[in-house]
Amino acid sequence: MGNGSNKLEINDRHAKISQQTNIQKEMMESYCRQIIKNISHISKITGYGHILTCFSIVEMFYAIYSSIKHGPKNPNWDERDIFIKSKGRAALANYCTVAHFGYFDIKEV
Repeated sequence: MGNGSNKLEINDRHAKISQQTNIQKEMMESYCRQIIKNISHISKITGYGHILTCFSIVEMFYAIYSSIKHGPKNPNWDERDIFIKSKGRAALANYCTVAHFGYFDIKEV
């Protein structure tokens, strides 16, 4: 009987992890859609920006900034991770992403 109970516990834990993962995925998709809207809006207003290049990297930027150690309130934090990108034509995506994470207001982009 103990094995059946253990299997239920494992299945319950797996279901909870799966549910958390789905919620995180939905949140990421929602935030990325907002960042993409910001890119589109800013590009339309300014007439600048490599939109397709920016769109192609939004999820990666979001995932990186979600997982590295950083702090918009303390940008000189000694323990922060440093992210170096070389996709210069995606600068607008990077600016919109860091604005999303609180480094500055999106209106400043």
